[in-house]
Amino acid sequence: MYVLEGHEYGFLVGFQPARRLRAAKRNKPSAFQNPQLFDDYLANEMARSRVAGPFPSIPLPSLQISSFAVIPKKGQSGKWRLIVDLSFPWGCSGNDDIDPDEFSLHCIKLYQIIGMVLKHGPGVLVAKLDVEGAYHSIAVHLDDRYLLGMK
Repeated sequence: MYVLEGHEYGFLVGFQPARRLRAAKRNKPSAFQNPQLFDDYLANEMARSRVAGPFPSIPLPSLQISSFAVIPKKGQSGKWRLIVDLSFPWGCSGNDDIDPDEFSLHCIKLYQIIGMVLKHGPGVLVAKLDVEGAYHSIAVHLDDRYLLGMK
């Protein structure tokens, strides 16, 4: 039922407020060192209708602002990963009130796939999903979108 309703109305992120949220006041230092990456990222996301804005003023009364950061991609020289840090500020962020046992992502390891293929034998079918592509394609429920502000 969760999956069907999520596809129709957007997915709830599992946020159960137990404390007052506090918005990030600024982006991480790495963001200021690579401003063009952010401009390109936001232009791309807006062109694909995955991000709304920019807005002249805060569009939602309780919008939770998270900070941006940039980190180098492992094993890909000159490539960068943009991070919207939903875990900051620590102790009063949106992620602090999401139960990790209920809402977490676990990537399977290659040896686990090999073990399943060996268990099920010849003719078994295997599929690979692009998690990054899926991350950008999942609609968030209207009730939780206020948790995803960025500046």
